[in-house]
Amino acid sequence: MTTTVSQHDEQIPAEEEFRPLAALVSRYREASLDLPRLCREPFFVALEVSAESLNQAANGLGDYLVKDAMKLRRSTASMEETDYGLWLRSELPRHAENGYSCYVDDSAFMANLWVGRYLEFMVEFFVQLESGCETSTSYLNAHQLTLQKHHNMFISMAFRAGALWLPNRVDIMASLGGGAPEAVVLSDMSDFVRIVRPIASCCLEINDELDSLMQAERAALKT
Repeated sequence: MTTTVSQHDEQIPAEEEFRPLAALVSRYREASLDLPRLCREPFFVALEVSAESLNQAANGLGDYLVKDAMKLRRSTASMEETDYGLWLRSELPRHAENGYSCYVDDSAFMANLWVGRYLEFMVEFFVQLESGCETSTSYLNAHQLTLQKHHNMFISMAFRAGALWLPNRVDIMASLGGGAPEAVVLSDMSDFVRIVRPIASCCLEINDELDSLMQAERAALKT
């Protein structure tokens, strides 16, 4: 995966601080300047700011990221590693308790998997909003295109019920943009999609590598 970041991406205009979505984009930009490498601590902060900003825009929208960010923070992985991927790999011994058959639930391996999936959902959610869809429609369409393939029937039904409590498009745009004109908020959404889509892909590619490590450890136990 190859991603280039322009000089504009490296600069964070002061006015973005007053637009929650723009400030969030800046956090992800900082974490991903060296893609396909992610910087661990800036990425953690980006996820935590995401959860807060999304919950302010729509209560509950960031809850999934809250849980996964906490799992990342609690991980037994080596905090000496500043590279996110290398940091994750250092958690491998944690999964010996499961015989390397599956990820321990309260682990960075599991958190990374669901962070990648949820970021895919958020990217699609903003794509839908940017196209002019209402909030609830954007949410349901984004779920169908991303998370639904990973949810069982009961989790899927519970997740989709969340659309009933979302603010309308005008209100969520105002919240995400800090009252900025719609054209500005739409530009911020476009930036989010452009920057976060490859980050989501990076998380899922790392997950594939972690799964391969797990398979190798399982095979070693049988010899």
